[in-house]
Amino acid sequence: MFVKHNLRLQGPSVIYLVGCVLLIPRLFCATTTCPPPDFPEGGSYKPERAEYEVGSRIRYSCKDRLTMFGSDRMTCQSNGRWSGKTPFCDSPADIKNPIASSRVDTRESLVTDGSPNTCFRTRNGTEEFVRVFLDRPATVYAVRMYLPKGKNKFKIVLSSTTITNVRHRLPSKAVICQTHDTEMAESDWVRFICDDSDDVKAEFITIQVQSGTAISLQVCEIEVYSKDDEWCRDPTENFIPNGQLEVSRRKATLYCNDGFKEKDNRRVYATCESNKWSRLLLQCIEILCESAISNVSHSDGEWYPEGKISKLSVGTKFSLKCKPGYQAEGKPLTVTCHKNGNWTRTSAICKKDKPQKDYKILGIVIGSVVVLIIFILLGLTIFLIQKKKGREVVVIYKPGENNSYSTPPSVGGHSIAGLSEAEYSTVYYEAIQNNQHDPRSPPPKPPSLAPRLERGYSKPVDDRSLYANTPPPNPLPTDLAFGTLSKSSSLYNSLN
Repeated sequence: MFVKHNLRLQGPSVIYLVGCVLLIPRLFCATTTCPPPDFPEGGSYKPERAEYEVGSRIRYSCKDRLTMFGSDRMTCQSNGRWSGKTPFCDSPADIKNPIASSRVDTRESLVTDGSPNTCFRTRNGTEEFVRVFLDRPATVYAVRMYLPKGKNKFKIVLSSTTITNVRHRLPSKAVICQTHDTEMAESDWVRFICDDSDDVKAEFITIQVQSGTAISLQVCEIEVYSKDDEWCRDPTENFIPNGQLEVSRRKATLYCNDGFKEKDNRRVYATCESNKWSRLLLQCIEILCESAISNVSHSDGEWYPEGKISKLSVGTKFSLKCKPGYQAEGKPLTVTCHKNGNWTRTSAICKKDKPQKDYKILGIVIGSVVVLIIFILLGLTIFLIQKKKGREVVVIYKPGENNSYSTPPSVGGHSIAGLSEAEYSTVYYEAIQNNQHDPRSPPPKPPSLAPRLERGYSKPVDDRSLYANTPPPNPLPTDLAFGTLSKSSSLYNSLN
């Protein structure tokens, strides 16, 4: 079942519909871009971009001493191509021997001195002229002159026959290139294209006054542009994807964009023969790197792409990842497909890990040695501490008397000469001698009750073990005391 609706367009609806119709082409065209344009040999263009939106404009320029022929501006069109034709940058032909019908205050050689700031002027007249000669006969397609500010009226004549007298009429085989009847607001270059000059191989060019009244001819600089058989007027029509042409009058050379190269290494796209272009079918093909990157075996590791890829094009990056049991050695670990079709150099490889048992054994051996050294140092420390504590001196102290002798004699028939002063002091001998007992009797035994010792004494001792079981015949004097004296005490130091 269909339902009919009466369609009545109102003002706002009409405006909306028209807007949609006009907007749709713009939306589709906005997705179209132009590649970089072709450019003249000896010239350049600005701005330079990777691609240009529809409506974008560029401007060409030539290097010094080169002149541009053709339009210096181009526009990106909706079909993805540039408007107009690629211009040329050309250099002037050699000219010599300038002559003039008359002069005022300067010489006619100024018109070929290369400086537009120096000008030549003839006298006033109706047939005044300036003439220059070509280095060799040629077909002239353009004359370029730097004219000063002011009024000038002249014609440019191309001649193939030299005349002997400058006052004579022009030879019959001549052609007029262009005429000029303009007042220059400012000094500037003016270019004259000679369209009908193919029939004349010009030998000289004459700039002659063209006026019914007497006027002066003023010229600052003259340049002549000629062509030969290897000269073509218009550049060849072309559109090569991913490439640009460098165009001159004689040939067109192909330059492929980054990431592409000329198929079969052929770069000359077109040549000019007999003033006509002959074209070749050239292409720019994409540069791809080989799948093999380095000597890494598939069993050791793999090169993995950084991101999703469909082909190994210029700029593609791969990173090395080693398999378990292998580790990467060398640098860099990432390679890039270069514009010459090769991968960037790397020394990275996957090397097998060393067995872990070797590391465990080495760790056990080193740990054992460390523990052994610790135990040796600990035992040595304990031994030194015990030895220091055991070095004590047996001392018999007799209050109120001088307790030092230089040489200890034998005591009780037992010699103590072999003992060091640190072990037995001469004080011991002094105490025994003052007892006045029988020398043949055993030495007296110290009292059973230990007296109270002061001034650095330790516990009482009886070092006379040989006579410990023999009772003394007489008791020891009460002013005697037995004990051990530490070497660290102040008393021991005072005895020494």
